[in-house]
Amino acid sequence: MDLVLKLLTDRPQILTGQNDYLCLILTGQILMQQILTRQDLTYQILLVEVMRLSLLKLIY
Repeated sequence: MDLVLKLLTDRPQILTGQNDYLCLILTGQILMQQILTRQDLTYQILLVEVMRLSLLKLIY
């Protein structure tokens, strides 16, 4: 279980089979979980930026 958690945080592209779209979703989910566990403004700003970039990637 610890190995899976380490992969989730350090190398999400391995768990998503090098799929950029899935990696982006997984990275966003990890970041969101970090924000929920820590009320740090830096993380909140970073999450907004990740979500904005995700939407732009989906649009284009």
